[in-house]
Amino acid sequence: MQKTKAALWEFLQGLGKTFMLPVALLAFCGIMLGIGSSLSSEAVTDGLPFLKAEGFHLVFTWMANTGLVAFTFLPVLFAMAIPLGLAREDKGVAAFSGFVGFAAMNLAVNFYLTARGVDLEDEKAIEHYGIADVLGVQSIDTGLLGAVAVGIVVSLLHQRFRTQRMPDALAFFGGLRFVPIISALVLSVLGLLIPLVWPAFNGWITAVGRGIGHTGVFGPFFFGMGEVLLRPIGLHHILVAMFRFTDVGGSGAVCGDDVSGALNMFYAHLDCAGAPNAAVTDATHFLSQGKMAAYLGGLPGAALAMYHCANRRMRPEIKALLVSGVVACVVGGITEPLEFLFLFVAPWLYAVHAVLVGLGFLTAAVLGVFIGNTDGNVIDWLVFGVLQGSSTKWYLVPVIAAVWFAVYYFLFRWAIRRFDLRTPGRDQEPKQDAGDEEGPAPDAEKAPARELVAGKYDAVAILDAIGGAANIRSLDNCITRLRMTVEDAERVDGARLKKLGAVGVIKLDGHTVQVVIGPQVQSVKDAIATMIPVG
Repeated sequence: MQKTKAALWEFLQGLGKTFMLPVALLAFCGIMLGIGSSLSSEAVTDGLPFLKAEGFHLVFTWMANTGLVAFTFLPVLFAMAIPLGLAREDKGVAAFSGFVGFAAMNLAVNFYLTARGVDLEDEKAIEHYGIADVLGVQSIDTGLLGAVAVGIVVSLLHQRFRTQRMPDALAFFGGLRFVPIISALVLSVLGLLIPLVWPAFNGWITAVGRGIGHTGVFGPFFFGMGEVLLRPIGLHHILVAMFRFTDVGGSGAVCGDDVSGALNMFYAHLDCAGAPNAAVTDATHFLSQGKMAAYLGGLPGAALAMYHCANRRMRPEIKALLVSGVVACVVGGITEPLEFLFLFVAPWLYAVHAVLVGLGFLTAAVLGVFIGNTDGNVIDWLVFGVLQGSSTKWYLVPVIAAVWFAVYYFLFRWAIRRFDLRTPGRDQEPKQDAGDEEGPAPDAEKAPARELVAGKYDAVAILDAIGGAANIRSLDNCITRLRMTVEDAERVDGARLKKLGAVGVIKLDGHTVQVVIGPQVQSVKDAIATMIPVG
């Protein structure tokens, strides 16, 4: 039973991590779409006539068109990214098979509907089945849920059949070549079942979305709080994806097309440049405008409080840590480097932080702020707020952020001093031990020459603190943290990892460990991967 729970936990962790590849592309494409659509709109060009010049118009419309890449092909991107991220070897074959499986499933759906004599142009049939054009095929639009199902099935098939041996007469189709073949067959069969179950399943999802919609501004409040509470265990990606890409986050007509998912609706509104209707504005309550109170004001206020509460002789040492955390939060929308500075020393303070983030979502919804997108950083505020005009109420964000800055600053300053919290700079300066001296780490003699990653992270020493190569079963990373399955979590030296630059260490169970590094985690992971026999 314990093994099953650990395996399920590891799978959910890995699944959430795979969402980051298409979401990162989506964030970039959203910026392209936002800049292009705003600077080519009549509202902006009437005020800045020089933007009407043909050269400017072509550039900005090209940017908007390019920004549609991720939005238009989002399901197939997820269908490819999930097996790519879950595969430990032969990742290219896994991604290719994801595309094959997704196409086979939709072709099978089309076959079923056609064979049953369903009129694909009939409005009642379209509404009942959710018929739409998917990669040029009239199929059922299962959206993100269908893509995730394809990705999971293909990843399991890849794991099971990538070394499949075939009889000599069929040997050409064995091994890696068999993975896309079996993916096409299995997903084609599953595609025949979708028209039987999807209408009822989609009805349940729609009912959940309507239920959340009936909670009014408290829906965004619970969403924002839930995202923060799930972040330490890495499952927030799944919650966020449900709201961004399915009916849970809202649905409705946008410029004549039926669209579901908060982010999908927001991008559809940007693409057609029409006035947002109530469905669009309600959906965007779950997007980045709700984060801006905490990201642009609150967490920087907490960082300043931690700086002022630090011992004076330690302030110069923690200044760079706090500044880099604020920059990652304000510019990149990455909060873990700051959040993990107080999560482990005062979990109750982190819970208060989650409530304040939820209140930020509620406040933005009540005041009618309409900015959207994904990250909640200053770039989102400029591109999707300021550039889109005063109708977004972008001017309220600095006011809200200033209030949250003051609340976080005085709350954190009081809590740190009242409860003597060991935030950065409040511990006694640690004595250097033999493991931290400049000499080689215990395993360094067997490893390649000492390597510095991203200027300050010592990959050899970090690997040694994790327990050495023999302690690692699997290694991966998300935006800010190493995600590992280890032989024994007790062999992971959290204190030493923090001395080596890690922000925090999370031991989820006896074998699942996460090490919070920060924005340079990819470089750290790549360097460690060269010293261990795993992907």
